[in-house]
Amino acid sequence: LTLLDREDYGAELKSAAVVLRRVSGDGVISAGGVAGIWQRLRGRGLPRFHPGDLIGIVVPGALFALQAGDSIQGFVKPNPDLRPGHGRSPSILIGAGTGIGPLTGFVRHNRQRHPMHLYFGAREPQSDFLCQTQLQGWLGDGRLTRLTTAFLRVAARAQVQDKMREDQVALCSLIAKGAQIIVCGGRDMGRGVAAATDEILAQIGLMAAILRTMGRYLAAVY
Repeated sequence: LTLLDREDYGAELKSAAVVLRRVSGDGVISAGGVAGIWQRLRGRGLPRFHPGDLIGIVVPGALFALQAGDSIQGFVKPNPDLRPGHGRSPSILIGAGTGIGPLTGFVRHNRQRHPMHLYFGAREPQSDFLCQTQLQGWLGDGRLTRLTTAFLRVAARAQVQDKMREDQVALCSLIAKGAQIIVCGGRDMGRGVAAATDEILAQIGLMAAILRTMGRYLAAVY
């Protein structure tokens, strides 16, 4: 894997986060083709993967020290339990901090422009609004339908679950249309989002647990 560029956040808060973007495996991660297939047959490069899959890093892989042009060894670990649904049903993506990682993958690959609504939480917009430029671009080209942000260290302090409660009428309407909810981030956020979801769903006689059994509430928390 060769790093093509990186973006650093959190210096002001003395809590660093780095987005390592456009990591390539000699072209085989992209659309594929003859060159990519030949590389895989020779045991080189990565197999095809889907947004939500995981990249394992073979140690040493000091990610924070990587600069453009540096390379590391890695492998793909399929993660089929974290996939957006097919069809035209809306997706409600909810994440905080680095939990936005797989969610941006879903939006980036939304070439059919299915409705996607993203709730993103962080501490400060100036220091750790991860992937802000990309998100604004996807709003412009239609891959992202709506972006709602929540920041803790601003005057209007809020978490993503607070924004969900503010939007409960719109969320009930989306869920009634078959929307799938995907949550990614820390455990505390995951619990808060699940509680808010139950409050919202109670208005239409549902619970998050019911949506889970239907494959319409997916959570990757850590």
